[in-house]
Amino acid sequence: MSTQRKCPALFTILFLAAAVPGCGPAETDEKPESSAPSSVESKAQSAPAPSPTPEPTPYVDPEGLTGQLTLLHFTSTGTSEQLDAMAEEFMEIHPGVTIKTEYGVDSDTLTAENGDELRAVYDDRVRAELENGEADYILVNVPDSLPIRRLTRDNLLLDLTSYWENDASIDPADYFTSVLDAYSIDGKLSVFPLDFCFMGAYLNRPLMEQLQVDVDAVDSIDFNMLMEWYKAGCQLQPDLQFSFGGWMQENIFSMERSAYMDIETGTASFLSPAFLEFLNTTGSIEEKDRLDLERISRRGGQLPAYVNELIRVHKEKDTPNVTRIAVLDEYLEKGNLSMMSWAVIDPCSMAYISQPFEYLAGPYPLVDTKGQLSVDSYTDFAFPASMKNPELAWRFMSYCLQERENVRIKGNWVFTSGIPLNKKNITPLTKSLKGDAYYYVYERALGLLMNQYDPDITIQKINEYLGMPLICTKLYSLNTETILENFYSEKSLPAERCAEELQKAAEVSFNEQAPKE
Repeated sequence: MSTQRKCPALFTILFLAAAVPGCGPAETDEKPESSAPSSVESKAQSAPAPSPTPEPTPYVDPEGLTGQLTLLHFTSTGTSEQLDAMAEEFMEIHPGVTIKTEYGVDSDTLTAENGDELRAVYDDRVRAELENGEADYILVNVPDSLPIRRLTRDNLLLDLTSYWENDASIDPADYFTSVLDAYSIDGKLSVFPLDFCFMGAYLNRPLMEQLQVDVDAVDSIDFNMLMEWYKAGCQLQPDLQFSFGGWMQENIFSMERSAYMDIETGTASFLSPAFLEFLNTTGSIEEKDRLDLERISRRGGQLPAYVNELIRVHKEKDTPNVTRIAVLDEYLEKGNLSMMSWAVIDPCSMAYISQPFEYLAGPYPLVDTKGQLSVDSYTDFAFPASMKNPELAWRFMSYCLQERENVRIKGNWVFTSGIPLNKKNITPLTKSLKGDAYYYVYERALGLLMNQYDPDITIQKINEYLGMPLICTKLYSLNTETILENFYSEKSLPAERCAEELQKAAEVSFNEQAPKE
């Protein structure tokens, strides 16, 4: 944020005295005795007329870039607005370039009820345009349902490796290239992340102390660790819930599926005894928040500040602080005490590592039982092979990757919600987020000021996470449709049948992803 320079007070007073009528020498109605012009008037009459002010030289793009690009998003979101703001910046630098934004779905028409249906329609549209050679846009946030590996191997998505390697403005040493390795398919980069994040978890600190778990010594968490702690916790607190807000069913399979899928060989092992045990174990867990609270109130279990407050209320046997956000206050009043909370590890949540909560520990990265850490992104992009101007498209994307002078963009947003791929942007980003009233609005509502953000700790942790075996979440996506809902929620599908259905879904995915004969 810029600051205006202020004039010294004395200078301001003198300026006003000279400019405001009545502040200068007193005026008189008396005429001078002589009608001859005074020396001052003579000089004024003889002085040459001032030269006209030259018009400013119009800005000329030294590179002379011209052309049109389209950014295709599923719908309008915070991340789409961030990318659109950077498009405006790019067009100011290169006036000959026009970048327009297209949304597959109007956000005003998107609801919880029709979201899946509208998403499927959009995904089908994109797939058809790619396969028919009709796609002329930058595809933003590539749909998980697309057969990315087949589209890459069939050359329907461009390999961006050569653009990356031949870009003179990019020094790979300045970037987290291990993330790019995770996104690579047969050595090709068809989907390119602008940022990244990890699936994570928070832990109930008082409960962990009771279980004699040193939360400071925990580096990562897998499913077996969670179950061990949960079973032990239930011995101490029989009504202990697994996850705050009751979100286990939505997340547990995504956490562990990669342990039973081999995308290199195109095989899955969901029929194995180990996976059946996983289903039977997780299927036996009931979470009361799913029954006691509306879905919107359960969202409190996804907000660490509210989870911290809920644990405090239970431990101190106190009344909750009221935040005047009715649905979240309801969570504080009715939410059940649990073992853990799900997290996304990104620049905002990593502030809690520098400034830990009193009752909530973390976030910690969640790995599958093979020790693999899933990496995802808030914003990624792909170039269809049918795109008319991929060179210009890369120039824009290269601009988005560069070190920024100001991490704030139009509207005072930060330029990315994820961890920047460019290492040089992390320190200014963390400094900008420190104590921010908008990004930590829920913390402030509960009287917490997140003003101790340490960029050095953040960078250290990021490097630790990236030292683990990484896999790209997008490459392990499965169309489970109602399989998991029927197993976990409806209880209409036994574990063996659920495993069979998931195995079929994996085989369909692998066949779809396989190279054409």
